[in-house]
Amino acid sequence: NVLPEANRVDAILFSPKILFNKQTATYVLWYNFVPNYSYAVSTSKSPFGPFVTVNRTVGSSFRFGYPNNADIGDFSLWADDDGTGYMLYSAHSHCQIERLTPDYLASTWETTNQSSLVFPHGNEAPALFKRKGMWYALVSESCCYCEPGGKVHAYSAKDALGPYAYLGEIAAGPNPQGGKIATSAQQTNVFPVKGSDGSLSFMWQGDRWQSAPDHLKSHDFTYWDTLLFTATGGIERLTWRDWFTVDVAE
Repeated sequence: NVLPEANRVDAILFSPKILFNKQTATYVLWYNFVPNYSYAVSTSKSPFGPFVTVNRTVGSSFRFGYPNNADIGDFSLWADDDGTGYMLYSAHSHCQIERLTPDYLASTWETTNQSSLVFPHGNEAPALFKRKGMWYALVSESCCYCEPGGKVHAYSAKDALGPYAYLGEIAAGPNPQGGKIATSAQQTNVFPVKGSDGSLSFMWQGDRWQSAPDHLKSHDFTYWDTLLFTATGGIERLTWRDWFTVDVAE
């Protein structure tokens, strides 16, 4: 348990994300928690912890997190090449991207406020990442622990704060193909994998809710796949693959 202070009697913690802050040489862990449905942020000098929470009302620092630090949902973190941190988060059924403070402990409120206008209304489980100078925001339609999986819409922009252009739907939940399915998963994360030649591939993760034989959410399976990109920077639709290989640097 990297967060020893966590009390599972009176709170549920979920969807943790970590960024390393080069400026402070600190690992910064963000997480959702209920019953408040808010954000908390904690820090550690090691990625394995122990982490100590420094703010449990950090949700109020976000433009759409006020006035009571509640009703803010899933989120995604990404650090730019210069170390600037960004968060893509859902709140009040829409998504927004904001720049983080230099220490990654709060939002600066800096945003163009243009991104939320193009993202679908009623969404969750967003994923933000940067590839070859382009920013990508993948947004799942709301389905809340859905067994069939959720639709995922892709967007891209030249700047982290947008404006974002719609690339299309890359996952549609259940998709029978010869008795198999494309993902049957709800998007949860995208992370980079560095290859031996220095190139990056991007791994897509989806939660396969209700899949555990013992019916515990913490034991549900996940679907992993590498995102495939077109020559013009689009993202190809996720389809069933019996196998794939990923080149990983030592």
